[in-house]
Amino acid sequence: MRAKWILFLLLFLCIGCGNRKNDIKIETIIEENRHYKIGINYPLTHYQKLDDSIEQYIHTSYQNFLKQQEKEITLTTQNELNIDYTFYQNKEMISITLFKSENEEEEIKTFNYAYKKDYFISLEKFVSSEDVYNIANTLLFKRFGNVLDLSLLKKNLHTSLFSIDEENLYLYYPPYSLSNHYLDTMIIDIPLQKLNIETEEVKRVHHEMMSAEVDLEKVNSIIDANKKVVALTFDDGPSPYTDEIISILKENDAVATFFILGNKVKNYAAVLKKSLEYGNELGNHTYNHKWLTKLKDEEIKKQMQDTQDIIYETLGYTPVLFRPSYGSINQRVRKDIALDVVLWNIDTMDWKYKSTSKIITRATANVEDKSIILMHETYERTKKALPEIIRILKEKDFVFVTISELKQIESLRKYNG
Repeated sequence: MRAKWILFLLLFLCIGCGNRKNDIKIETIIEENRHYKIGINYPLTHYQKLDDSIEQYIHTSYQNFLKQQEKEITLTTQNELNIDYTFYQNKEMISITLFKSENEEEEIKTFNYAYKKDYFISLEKFVSSEDVYNIANTLLFKRFGNVLDLSLLKKNLHTSLFSIDEENLYLYYPPYSLSNHYLDTMIIDIPLQKLNIETEEVKRVHHEMMSAEVDLEKVNSIIDANKKVVALTFDDGPSPYTDEIISILKENDAVATFFILGNKVKNYAAVLKKSLEYGNELGNHTYNHKWLTKLKDEEIKKQMQDTQDIIYETLGYTPVLFRPSYGSINQRVRKDIALDVVLWNIDTMDWKYKSTSKIITRATANVEDKSIILMHETYERTKKALPEIIRILKEKDFVFVTISELKQIESLRKYNG
C-alpha cells in the first residue's frame, strides 16, 4: 500500500472510540417579507464540535443579514440570503461545504472533521501540499488562464478552503482572490488517484436507501367527484418531521402533496419512498430554494432539472408538479418550467405563527371545495396541528386528495357537466 495512503489512515486511527450515531439532520430556515427572502439549508451531524462550528457560521450569517436589512428597510427592492451545502462522509472523516449567496456576493466555508479523533483537519495533515498546489497551479492556468492575475495567484494559491469526496479533492478560491475580473468562485477538482490516495466509497448517510422499488401502482380509494375535496400541501421538506407527518396522514386515511427540495432527497430516501407507498404525491420545489425570478434562464432550468434528476435517480419517480420557492413566479419563469405550476389559496402562515391553534384556525376557517392549503413540513408546530386540522375538515365533510387527484376530479366534473 502506498505510503501516503498509510499516512492518511494513520491520521484517523482511534483507540477505544465508541460507536456514534451516524446520521445527519438537515436544518431549514425559510423566511420572507416585503424586504427580503431567506432560504437556508444546512446539515448537523451529532458531533458537537463540528455542529457548533456550523451553527455559529449560520447564526452569524443570518444575524448579519438581518442587521443589514434594518439599515436598508426603506429600499423598495428585496434582498436574498441563500445557503446550501454538500455533505460527504466515510468511516473516518466528514467533509462539509457551505455555499452562501447574499444578493450578488458569494462565500464558501468548509469543514473537514476527523470525528474519531475529534479535531478539524488541515489539508497538509493528510496529503503533500506541494503536490496539491503544483497540480492546482496547472489546472488553474488550463481553466482560467485568460483571467488570472499572476500576483494574486502567487499570493493566494494556498487556499484553506477544501473538501473531499470518494473521487476528488476540491479547492475553492473565492471571487477576486485570483482575479480582479472573474466574479464567481473558482473551483478546482483534483482526482485522488493523482495524489496517491484511495478512499472507500463515500456514504451519504441519514437513511439507508431501500433496495426494493417503490410500487407506484398505488390503489386509490374511489372518490365521489361530487363530494367536497381539499388538498393538503407541504413545502420545503423533507425534514425530521416528515416521517411523523406521513404517519399521521395514514392513520387518518388522508393524503397530501409534498413539494420537496432536491438537495434533501438523498438524505431522506427511505421516508420519501414510504410517503409514496402511503399514497402521497411528490412535487418539485427547486433544488435549494433559490429565488427564481432573480435567476438567469439557465439557472432556473438547472434548479428544475437537478431536482427532477435526483428524485428519479433516488426514488424511480418523476414529479409532474412544481411549486416555486416563495411562490415567486412570472411569465419568464413559467416559460422555463415544463411541469404544472401549483400555488395555493389557503395560507396557514405556519412559518410566521408559532401558535398551533393559530395554524389550525388559518387552515380550517375558510376552506371551500377544491381548496389548496399551504403548510411546511419543517416545523414541529405544524406537525402538532395536523391531526386537529384533519379532524375539523373531516367534520366538515371534506375528502383529502393529492393535487393530481384534484385535477382529475375537476376534469370529471367538467365532463359530467
